[in-house]
Amino acid sequence: MQARSAGIIAEYNPFHNGHAYQIRTLREKYGIPTITVIMSGNFLQRGVPAWTDKYLRTRMALEQGADFVFELPVCSALSSAEGFAAGSVSLLASSGLAETLCFGCECQPSSIPMLEEIAAFLSKADQDPLSPFQQTIQKEIKKGQSYPAARQQALEKEFSHILAQEPELVSSPNNILAIEYIKKILQDGLPLTPLPLPRTDQGYHSRHTEGAFLSGAAIRHSYQKSGSLEACRKGIPPSVLELLSQSPHYPVTTDDFSSMAYYRLRQCSSPEELMGFEDISPALARRMYRFLPEFHRITQYVDLVKTKNYTYSRIQRCLFHILLDIRQAASCRNAPYLRLLGMRQEKSPLLRQTTKLPVITKVADARRILEAFYPDPEQSAQAWADFQKDILAADLYRQTANQKLGCHISDEFRAGPIII
Repeated sequence: MQARSAGIIAEYNPFHNGHAYQIRTLREKYGIPTITVIMSGNFLQRGVPAWTDKYLRTRMALEQGADFVFELPVCSALSSAEGFAAGSVSLLASSGLAETLCFGCECQPSSIPMLEEIAAFLSKADQDPLSPFQQTIQKEIKKGQSYPAARQQALEKEFSHILAQEPELVSSPNNILAIEYIKKILQDGLPLTPLPLPRTDQGYHSRHTEGAFLSGAAIRHSYQKSGSLEACRKGIPPSVLELLSQSPHYPVTTDDFSSMAYYRLRQCSSPEELMGFEDISPALARRMYRFLPEFHRITQYVDLVKTKNYTYSRIQRCLFHILLDIRQAASCRNAPYLRLLGMRQEKSPLLRQTTKLPVITKVADARRILEAFYPDPEQSAQAWADFQKDILAADLYRQTANQKLGCHISDEFRAGPIII
């Protein structure tokens, strides 16, 4: 493969040896000189706050070899796998700074063509509500299955010849995202070449602490148990460990937002009001409202609301949708701007040569930049509203972290891009 630039979609929660391996592979094996990262901000795809703030994670990425880091807007970052992938892939393509999309997968190299086959099928089947595939999904949902479970069963039926031997192709978190990334590229005809890299750790959710490649979950769990970075040392690059040692900006946890979440829930006077937020169905709204009097903290409340139809991650995402006022269909829109979190100084000439969206480097200038780029008042107003969601998310995270940890994370008007 010959490419001048590559993109990575990441959360870096936190940055670990597997992430460093991915960047190193792009540099050393593929000889790619420019690497751009689309990174979730302070809230992540599984409906949780980031372990540490986006600026510290941006510095980690830059020090480990990334050239640009852009923030994935919170409406996409706090979305299902499909929405997360659609938002991040479209943003990367619009940056013009990547010819290749590199991502991890949890299968052997020989199985990668099967991921591509499944993605190609979904790129057409997902757009046809009358297809047999979609009808199968609806039948399973009527039986009481959640949408992810119904979709997986429909895929198992469609690709039984493949999945009988490798069911993890459509069930492991990284493979689910890999399929969605490829699907988005195919559906929109984006100028990105997929480059899957098999994961070298025990898996996305693994808490195993053996070997040099530990998952983010294992690192966070080890720190939670010991209260010390020493327990995480072998899974984190030395320079990242040094950054963490010098910073008090972690750990931030889901339950740290419990009082805020309860306040926002309590402001909704009926299930119908809850239904106005992203991904909250009528039945889920009624269940959330029913258990509201028993709310003590977010994780305890999610355990009460959860059923086989409503996954833990979906409910947590919904709570943060309510907290951040993310309304129906917000995640379906492509991001209308690129928010720069950090870059290497020597690559700055590339920044405005290739991008197809306005680039926001200074929050104080955001509205002027958006209005200049979008002459249609409705478009500029929508872009500004989306950007305001990112500022709200950053402010709530900053306030929570500063109060809990006694640290000082600058507000969005003072925290400019990190340049190294």
